[in-house]
Amino acid sequence: MVPISATMLALTSACVHPRTSATDNTLARFAERMDSLRQANRMPGLSVVVLRDTTVVLAKGFGLADVENQVSVTPDTPFDIASVSKSISAVVAMRLVQDGRLNLDTPMRRFADRGKPGCPTAPPTHSRCVTSCR
Repeated sequence: MVPISATMLALTSACVHPRTSATDNTLARFAERMDSLRQANRMPGLSVVVLRDTTVVLAKGFGLADVENQVSVTPDTPFDIASVSKSISAVVAMRLVQDGRLNLDTPMRRFADRGKPGCPTAPPTHSRCVTSCR
């Protein structure tokens, strides 16, 4: 199977108001819009997951994971995302900083599982060092 490196990720905090639940109709319209965007951008396939708090309210695949063999995308289809996750992680980290839930001066070892073999015991590294441009 030929992996398709097409990933679409929408990072929005205001898609669904926290005090209201997404209706089936809203989710259906969102799914239709995602598929329309996929087709308009000539993407062979993509998968989408929408969470409300920690509950999956939509998980759906669109298009083809393997065009040559006509294999459809499912919610479980793996995608090669290369370095896309770096920018996503940075956005999430900075949102946590804005919300006061992450301090960039906290030593990184606080977040490491010290019980795992191979866990680094290097001098403290701070989040600010990891997220700053040098």
